[in-house]
Amino acid sequence: MTVKISSNGVEADGASLSIPPSDRELLSLFGTPRKEPIPLHGGRVRTRCVFDRHGVVIHRDDTPPEVSAMFFALSARDTPGFPARAFPGSLLLEGLPLLPDLTEARLTASNSIRLESEFSHSWHFQSSAFTVHLDFRRRGAGSSARTGVHRLAYVSLSFHSTK
Repeated sequence: MTVKISSNGVEADGASLSIPPSDRELLSLFGTPRKEPIPLHGGRVRTRCVFDRHGVVIHRDDTPPEVSAMFFALSARDTPGFPARAFPGSLLLEGLPLLPDLTEARLTASNSIRLESEFSHSWHFQSSAFTVHLDFRRRGAGSSARTGVHRLAYVSLSFHSTK
């Protein structure tokens, strides 16, 4: 699967997705998820839907009923929801390949997209309907200490509420 993210929207294998994506689109693309409730302030509930086979995690809010965020795991153990594996497809942001070995230095040297530093080792790209977050983490082998350069761990899309 190839997912293309641009300021104009999101495409999966050439088909445009709704912003935010509908439950029907997500089920068609990724199948049935493992679901986990996340209690929120004020008695609201967010559901984390983990598509383990595809390395994708969705946050779905009940009020209003819509997808609030979508995560593509490039390092499964560093992605919220801990999918069983990394996203096996291709992920592009404005044509730039987002790969697990991408470092912040290479990202910022590309100058092909306008990214803003968010906080420690996190960058974002803003569109009118969503924000793309790129989170970088150090990696370790197994249970060893995390060392070395920060590499792209996951890409998330936060959808601006339509309600």
